[in-house]
Amino acid sequence: MDKFQEKRNQIKEAGIKLFATYGFKKTTLEDIAGEVGIKKNSLYYYFESKDAIFDELIKDSTKIYFEEQYQILNSNISVQNKLFNCATHLIRHTKAVSCKYSLTIKSFGEINRVIAELHPEFKLRQKQIFKAILNEGINKKIFRKHNTNIFAEDLMLIIQSIAFRLYDVSGVLLLKEIDFTFIEGTIKRVITYLINSIKM
Repeated sequence: MDKFQEKRNQIKEAGIKLFATYGFKKTTLEDIAGEVGIKKNSLYYYFESKDAIFDELIKDSTKIYFEEQYQILNSNISVQNKLFNCATHLIRHTKAVSCKYSLTIKSFGEINRVIAELHPEFKLRQKQIFKAILNEGINKKIFRKHNTNIFAEDLMLIIQSIAFRLYDVSGVLLLKEIDFTFIEGTIKRVITYLINSIKM
């Protein structure tokens, strides 16, 4: 790895640490430069803005996330387990990030809002994965025919609502303090109820 890329990686690592702690809006280029040990003006040699640093971090994270989602989609497990695993994978991914960095619940909420605003295509990709699993279930005559587009959207909304509700009422500061096992169990139960409504 050349020195330019090495420095970019240091800046990204500093960025994710600060975004996780203080959120996107409160983190400044001065903060990131100070964390790396360089002057603010020197950052512009590597990234054009704070938004560019954040954008690259999100793309790095979602690249890994969707690679893992497609592995589940293309696996030989049952359709029901594909739905379970894809749904709970988001929770496990959040847990992994929260354990690596001191991600506060407040920062996590803000970061998710920024991602939804700047990258609506991520939501679309997730919906397409759920639709593909539901269509597989229809083709295999496991599920009755239904509107897989609406079902996939509802599924995403339910997963997000369960997770964010439990984050909100947890009373903890850091996301890593959340009982992710409880969230996963709740999501699996609700998905089971939904699946039972469309089974042949």
